[in-house]
Amino acid sequence: MVPSHPRVLVYGVDPRRYTKKGYVMRVAPDLYGGDLRRNPEAVKLFTDHAKGGDPHRYRYQLLDMLGWTRISWIWRMRQANQVLV
Repeated sequence: MVPSHPRVLVYGVDPRRYTKKGYVMRVAPDLYGGDLRRNPEAVKLFTDHAKGGDPHRYRYQLLDMLGWTRISWIWRMRQANQVLV
């Protein structure tokens, strides 16, 4: 998956998309696309029913995104390997 614009990555890691309804209504069309981009009523329906998770777990998820990859030392592996992106 390739986002349409680098700002979408910023929207994706911002915890306000789970806690601030006004923020979600502003970024949902760019972040989620599809019907949310074409239909403002779909954004309202989405924000009325969507809810975020535990903020503590969300922080751990962000930390995982920073350190999950081992691409920096993959050259040391002796067996053949395949890198999936």
